[in-house]
Amino acid sequence: MKTKPVVFFRDGTLIRQDGGCVPASFGVYTAEEPFFSPGNAERVLEEKAAQGVNFLLLVLGQTAVAEAPEVYDEALLARLREILKFAEGKQIAVVLYLKPDASAESRAAYTETAAHTARRVKDCAALCGFVLPSGSSAEFSAAFAARFAAKHPFLQFFAAPGADLPEAACTAEPETAETKNAGSFVPPQYWPEAWTGVLAGF
Repeated sequence: MKTKPVVFFRDGTLIRQDGGCVPASFGVYTAEEPFFSPGNAERVLEEKAAQGVNFLLLVLGQTAVAEAPEVYDEALLARLREILKFAEGKQIAVVLYLKPDASAESRAAYTETAAHTARRVKDCAALCGFVLPSGSSAEFSAAFAARFAAKHPFLQFFAAPGADLPEAACTAEPETAETKNAGSFVPPQYWPEAWTGVLAGF
C-alpha cells in the first residue's frame, strides 16, 4: 500500500495529515544526469528549502526512466527514492512530472512508466502526485488515475493547462487528508504559473 503523502494540495494551500495548513510556495526543478549524482540533489533541495519552497514540481524525462516499454532504469529509480526521502525531511512535497518524449511509443507506455515509478517509491511520503500532461484527453486522464487507484489511492493528479478531465471527476478537494478521495484531480485553473515553462504535451 502506498504511504500517505504528508500533504495534499487544495486551492493554493498544503493541508497536512494532522489538519494543519500552510500556503504553498511553488518551485520547479528539471532533473538531468548531474542531479542524481551523490549529494547533488540534496544540495538542490537544501537550496530550495532555504528559498522557502515547500511544493516542488520535479521533472524527469519519460525515457530517462524507461528506455523502452517495460525497460526501466532501476538504479535511477532507487536514487529517486533516496531523493524523495530527503525531500520529506526538508518538508518539501513533490509532484512528479514525467515529461513526454518524442520517442515514446504510446500513452499506454507513458501510464505504465508512471505506475512503475510509483511502485518503486511507494514508501515516500514526499510524493503527493503526478502531472497529467497538456493534451491529455478526458479518457486518458480517467484511465491514468484509475491505474493507481488500487495500490496508490492517496495520489493527486495535476491537470496541466490543455489537459482535459473526466466530466464526472470530483474536483472539489475534501477538508482533511484523512477524508481525501482516491485519485482526486486538481483542475487546470489551479496550475501554478511557476510550473508552466516546463510543459510538454502529447
